[in-house]
Amino acid sequence: MDDVDLEFELPAPSDVVFEYLTRIDLLTTWWPTGGRTDPREGGEYVLEWDGPGVTLRGRYVVVDPPARLQFTWSWDHDDDESVVSIELMSSSVDSTSMRIRQTASSVEERDGYVEGWTHFVGRLAERLR
Repeated sequence: MDDVDLEFELPAPSDVVFEYLTRIDLLTTWWPTGGRTDPREGGEYVLEWDGPGVTLRGRYVVVDPPARLQFTWSWDHDDDESVVSIELMSSSVDSTSMRIRQTASSVEERDGYVEGWTHFVGRLAERLR
């Protein structure tokens, strides 16, 4: 299996975490440096990073706040497209378990996704503290 399957514990309720995954003003506090989001089924998102000058874009497939989010994932510099599925489950009043699944076409791609998600979800966890 080359696909990503990760779980993280975040120090915030699932509705707050969902907002940090879909609102560009909150996304830019832990992940991209800019972009836009239209978090509805069929809506598009564009995430941009100034330093490396890269752009990630896709469409929302499932938007079910505060429990589930699914979207396509495609870098402008790459022809491959993957699908990301995120499930949020309340662990307690102030804690959320987040499961991220992402399709990958190779072990190398999977390892890159695992490294990226681990780094940036760590930043999200710090932001939520």
